[in-house]
Amino acid sequence: MKIKILKADNLTEKDKEMIIKLMDVFRKPKGKESITKENVERVIKQGNNTVVAAFQGDRIIGIMVLIEGNLFTAKLGIIDEVVVDDAYRGKGIASKMMQEIIKIAKE
Repeated sequence: MKIKILKADNLTEKDKEMIIKLMDVFRKPKGKESITKENVERVIKQGNNTVVAAFQGDRIIGIMVLIEGNLFTAKLGIIDEVVVDDAYRGKGIASKMMQEIIKIAKE
């Protein structure tokens, strides 16, 4: 398993589809519609967002989003959209993504 930062310039159509499928894991039970490829692109392109993905081979099995901002004199980081594929839960994937996010936030 590998952890990577997703960037707009290297995001494939397959990556977008896998992210949508992962997001459906928690959106569908709440009666929410699927996100779109445009939603995925917008989130990844936003300068204050960092999207980290866990890959098993070429398959995205988890995602986590760091939203960064400033409050007066302090930096603020919000973790959002933490999703791990059902088949990979309980294996430390979210913890590994969190370690990467913490490293990025400290930079």
